[in-house]
Amino acid sequence: MANNEPIRHHWVPQYYLREFCDSDGKLFVLDKTRKKTFKTSPEGIAVERNFHTVDIKGVKHDDPYYLEKQISDNFEAIHSRFIRDLTLNLDAKHRFMNHNHKSMLAEIVGLQLLRTPRIREQTFDLAAREVGQPGTTLSQDDFAKITHLIMLDNNISSSLPKIKGHLSNFTFQFLEVPSDSPYITSDVPVITGITDCGTGKMSLTMSQGIGKDGAELYFPLTKKYLLVMGKSILGDKIRDCQIRQMNAKYSDEFNSMMQVACDNQIYSSFYIGI
Repeated sequence: MANNEPIRHHWVPQYYLREFCDSDGKLFVLDKTRKKTFKTSPEGIAVERNFHTVDIKGVKHDDPYYLEKQISDNFEAIHSRFIRDLTLNLDAKHRFMNHNHKSMLAEIVGLQLLRTPRIREQTFDLAAREVGQPGTTLSQDDFAKITHLIMLDNNISSSLPKIKGHLSNFTFQFLEVPSDSPYITSDVPVITGITDCGTGKMSLTMSQGIGKDGAELYFPLTKKYLLVMGKSILGDKIRDCQIRQMNAKYSDEFNSMMQVACDNQIYSSFYIGI
């Protein structure tokens, strides 16, 4: 392995995590498994050595790091600049969103939905049901990894544009909260839910569910802005790409929902205890 090859792979990108840091550039991390809160930099969280590396026995590739390089170079570098410019425009209260801007946000959300350990586990469960458990030549962990990498690779090249097009047709809104009541994020930063079309009640779901009527996605863009993408209910009630002022009670409610929906870790600019 060459010394300059990327081996620390984030499933939540560092550029995104920096939006939730405190004034020292650090994050408070609530780890539910370890039952503790600690402070660290974005470099050290939502990361795993060789998470995207094709390093599985019996599986060959000309460049085992190609997938991580593709995500970093072809997506994250562009997404980082876009989020920075978007937040500047939101701060200036410019309603500048057009279809291309919505498409870029949809790509960011769609890629994030595909790249977490939770999705790796779900991909493994689906593959195991369809083709059976791995044989003696492949461990369960390797089988889970290769099925997820194949899915991720295929989705980036073929399905991501379709997901992006689908999400671009959702109604977008940006929910702004006061600076003293910031949003938090987590190791699963996109929360998916379904709204009951009869009662209007929203419930969380651990699967994407983005093709169903009433589907909604919640994605905290920064400490200040929450992106809400709605398929039907929201679209009937609000103007697309609207900026709405929310109060501290709303951010508290959302943050509580994020703590429930995460896999293990919460990331915040302020201390959160167990």
